[in-house]
Amino acid sequence: MRIEGTYTLPETIDRVFAALLDPSLLQCVIPGCERLVQLGPAAQGSVTFDARVRSPHGPVAVTLKTTTIRRPDHLQVEIWGRAPDAPVAGQISVDLVEQGTHTVGAYVFTLATPAANADSQEVIAGVIADLCERLGNLLYAQRMEKEAQLELDRAPAQGEASPAVSPLPRYQTPRGQIVALPSRQPRYTLSAGVSRQWAQRALWMGAGILLGITVISIGIGVARWLDGHGD
Repeated sequence: MRIEGTYTLPETIDRVFAALLDPSLLQCVIPGCERLVQLGPAAQGSVTFDARVRSPHGPVAVTLKTTTIRRPDHLQVEIWGRAPDAPVAGQISVDLVEQGTHTVGAYVFTLATPAANADSQEVIAGVIADLCERLGNLLYAQRMEKEAQLELDRAPAQGEASPAVSPLPRYQTPRGQIVALPSRQPRYTLSAGVSRQWAQRALWMGAGILLGITVISIGIGVARWLDGHGD
């Protein structure tokens, strides 16, 4: 039995390749998977997993071993084990191609079974399609969560003091628009010595003007008195 197809995943090629070797993540996306554990550390570029999958006919216990790992675009896995009615043996080959922020995965699943028929092939193809869809949804959810966390990290910390800014007075125009006018307060102030000098000058100028007005008023009054008595 040979099943092949393609699927587009919403992540970079490095992230997709890492997900295909993550037992905790794969256990979440393989339909009916009850257990998936890595057997020891990776040895000479090969990783072995033990899996237990629930099927309509009973549990399926299989071992998966990577035979070819070419980061980040090719992965090949051998499968062997036993189903309730027959032994299981096969191979999975995955090739990845990055396209922008997405990755296209092409897979080939070969299963050696004497009881293979059109119905069983359709069932297995549906399981693989379900696995790809679950993997895509999980990667997308993780990506959105990561982007949301980055937005929170860029935002000001709660309770952090921000520079105090005096609000500008706002007025409503006849058209109903709200406008903010600049502050009328002077931008510069005079020093105390300079202020006193200008105050003294203003005082002397005021006194001089007042004295001049007084002299002019007296002169006008005397002129009128003399004019009246001359007649």
